[in-house]
Amino acid sequence: MIHIILLFCFVSVESSHFYGGTVTWRPMSNTDTSSKVSILFTQSYQWRRSYGSATFCDQTIITNQSPKLVSGSDTLQCTTTPSSACGSYSSIDIGEYCTDFSTIVDSSSGQISTLQNITAGSKFCVAFQGTAWIGLQSTNCVTGRKKRWLFGSASTTKRTTVSTTTGATCYSTSAAWSIGCCVDLTFRSDGIINTPPVATILSQNTLYSLTA
Repeated sequence: MIHIILLFCFVSVESSHFYGGTVTWRPMSNTDTSSKVSILFTQSYQWRRSYGSATFCDQTIITNQSPKLVSGSDTLQCTTTPSSACGSYSSIDIGEYCTDFSTIVDSSSGQISTLQNITAGSKFCVAFQGTAWIGLQSTNCVTGRKKRWLFGSASTTKRTTVSTTTGATCYSTSAAWSIGCCVDLTFRSDGIINTPPVATILSQNTLYSLTA
């Protein structure tokens, strides 16, 4: 009798929840000469739909515009120092209305626009930052303990890396991100407020800074 032994090897890889996004701003009137200028900040993010209730979206949620994706979990903060340079900007909740979802690629997409009155002439940057990007190929294969942010709560967890066959490259699920924009409300020589170009396409590969 021949005995056939089957060996199964399972590798557990942590797949996190953030797929990318964009942050843009624009003045409601680029000829406003008031001491405070109305600025519309628009946040668009994409999440792993199956991660949990905070990132789940379906047609009912889109229709009801409730609940918001990841509402109350983190904020779009001014990253310029000192804080007095932030032109009276107040941190904005990243919670957004779900606009689309896909069961095929396991994603939920959302967007929200928030109006704030910002001091004319201000120059500062804002960003949403975290460390739960989806798994990425990385050349930094160090395994250790690091500070990790999951929806606003800090915890020290072991960095997850899985070695591959491509030399020193590894698969990292603890990469950090910083997605944002810089606001410049300087008046041009023609009296019009500097106005940035706006990208309207949301890509899960859009990011301003990525570190493993």
